[in-house]
Amino acid sequence: ADAKSIIGKDCALLVIAGPKKDFAESEIDRLRAYLDGQTVGSEGGRVLVLTDSTDLRGLANLLSVWGIRSERADLGDVPTMSGSDVIVRDFSESHPVTGPLQGQQVIFFNPVAFSPSSSASVRDGSSPADLKRYNSLLKVGDACLSAVVERGSSGSDLAIRPSRLIAVGDVGFVMNGGLRANANANRDFFLNSVNSF
Repeated sequence: ADAKSIIGKDCALLVIAGPKKDFAESEIDRLRAYLDGQTVGSEGGRVLVLTDSTDLRGLANLLSVWGIRSERADLGDVPTMSGSDVIVRDFSESHPVTGPLQGQQVIFFNPVAFSPSSSASVRDGSSPADLKRYNSLLKVGDACLSAVVERGSSGSDLAIRPSRLIAVGDVGFVMNGGLRANANANRDFFLNSVNSF
């Protein structure tokens, strides 16, 4: 089957949570076609990637092309509850995923950091529709633990849904215990990430 026929037009969100096996080149091609809107008509696809490893199982190149690079989280001295987790309190105010969470905290257990790749920068000759806008969603100090890249309409034409890729640098934050805890906003951050699509 070709890349366009694998992910259907009714797919509103594709979640990749902690991949354990390498993606085949044909699977990466399908994901690229989905994000580029080749499987969802004129609209772009939406992908949520959760990882607790810088080994993205073949996804590193796709994320880099989409404007996100993973790296080891160099956190230094950070707030923690148990000594092995990380308390994240720095939420982007400018994005609908994290804007409503101001004053809350998210607990990450094995964080991975992200930074913008060169494809997230504005290049000469790029049209606004091709521009990939990178935003940090969650930070601890200078380390970004969740990022979003959007390509497409940015508000003026709301009829066109932009492509969106959100990367979250922890898989464990959505474990049942983390989602049930009243002391953090893990559940709200996860639901906002899913519902923003």
